[in-house]
Amino acid sequence: MMSGLLLAMALSSSLEPSPSPREAPAPAAVTVPDAPVRTWLVPAAHAAGLMAAMRTSLSLLWPRDFDPSRFRENFRQLRLSYSRPPLFDADQRALEWDGDRWLINTVGHGLFGAEVYARSRQCGHGPGPSLLATTLASTAWEYGVEAFHKQPSAQDLLWTPLVGALLGEGRFQLHRRVRDGGLTPGPTRTLLLFLLDPLGEAERRALGTRC
Repeated sequence: MMSGLLLAMALSSSLEPSPSPREAPAPAAVTVPDAPVRTWLVPAAHAAGLMAAMRTSLSLLWPRDFDPSRFRENFRQLRLSYSRPPLFDADQRALEWDGDRWLINTVGHGLFGAEVYARSRQCGHGPGPSLLATTLASTAWEYGVEAFHKQPSAQDLLWTPLVGALLGEGRFQLHRRVRDGGLTPGPTRTLLLFLLDPLGEAERRALGTRC
């Protein structure tokens, strides 16, 4: 009798339905940090803002040479800018082949290119498209802004995208390591991010951009 009772208990336990997959506990949600949105709007607006600030600075520093109210002279120079090749004077000193000081040609144009390149990289674009964007921004500056006042510079057309890409890629890689490298959020991390990308960090905090 005892063996019959044990056999019945074994059969009843084997016939019990297994738990439904729907009843299984759901896995814990994994929090993934927001990834930058791939967009050209932010880099384009960033470049436009840079060029507006640069153009204003030129009028403040050299009001005679960059006077926007001298329409006749400005449009005469614009025609010359498009009818002649970019300026390259081999008789000038190295890195001053367009007549500008080497500090403006090297540091100024290099930083301008680095800003456009790094913002394109931060917004999800690869090195090739970012270099192309920097080249277009440099061309727009030479032929769309400065062309009213001076001949476009062959040196600037090459230097700005090439050196800008080198500086911008270095800044981008360092910024990404600080941002995603596990550094504890705090004043040190924030300071490093601002040092590597001051304008970008200011835009993210003031305007809420994600890149």
